[in-house]
Amino acid sequence: MPDIFPYIDNDPLVAIKLINPLTGNEKEVLAYVDTGSDSIAIPKDVWNDLNITSHRATAISVVGGAITTWYAKLDVEFLGKLHRNIIVFYQEVGDVLLGRAVIDNYAVTFDGFDLTGSPQH
Repeated sequence: MPDIFPYIDNDPLVAIKLINPLTGNEKEVLAYVDTGSDSIAIPKDVWNDLNITSHRATAISVVGGAITTWYAKLDVEFLGKLHRNIIVFYQEVGDVLLGRAVIDNYAVTFDGFDLTGSPQH
């Protein structure tokens, strides 16, 4: 039986655990499932909670152009499976975005309907 995640406030959010393998710091967060993203983006507060001290920066493509941002490698636990050395990117503000570096390991369906076939509001 597949895992079913009800939308939270009409949003496709899932629980993940981010783990800094260098410090052992962990943080459980709700992340938006983002099929348009190659990797994971985390906001400043989560970056700081995980005590990430990355000195690596790169240019990445985003909606509207390209930006330069910091990145690091974290372990990500999702559905009881540990995904190691996943690249995560820093963003000043925003939500945690779970991209294809993890979700490509799963079949994902966005339904928008509950199990009775009624539209969700």
